[in-house]
Amino acid sequence: NLMSPSPVFQVQVVGGDSKQVVSDLGIAISTDVSLAELDEKQADILIVCGGFRVRLDSEPLLRSKLRRADTAGAMLGGLWNGAYFLAEAGLLDGHDCAFHPDGRAMVAELFPRVRVTNLSFAHSPRRISCAGANSSLGMMLDVVGSIVGPEVRNAVEEVLGCDKKPEITDVSVVPIGLH
Repeated sequence: NLMSPSPVFQVQVVGGDSKQVVSDLGIAISTDVSLAELDEKQADILIVCGGFRVRLDSEPLLRSKLRRADTAGAMLGGLWNGAYFLAEAGLLDGHDCAFHPDGRAMVAELFPRVRVTNLSFAHSPRRISCAGANSSLGMMLDVVGSIVGPEVRNAVEEVLGCDKKPEITDVSVVPIGLH
């Protein structure tokens, strides 16, 4: 949104019944709404975030929310092990799925209709997935580019990537005008 003349995205963090969720690394993250309260039919993009230690257990409420979001036309995504829950709901059948290398064989065995790839991320018009934390940035840059165009995508990548090299060069944060 910083790189666009007007806000393009509104992010909502969804969690359990409390006002925060705890990541698999023990980091507390404030939530905006509980999963039960989420109006999944209003979501344009719904991404299930998972990490290395996320328990891969069936979640009936999550499954039903994902299926209703899919029926409403939302793009569905899985970050790291989050893609497991899309596959478990039958929502990755016939789609490419990027998954962490440690879990690829398991996903291929449990969900034979899912096309497990060796790519760091997969992006189709209605499905996105990435193999881990680092590839999530590439995946989301790809999504941003498909929605608002390459100029904004490249500007976001420049701002976020300014510290990748040992020597940091100047980066201007100037909103890009959309045509």
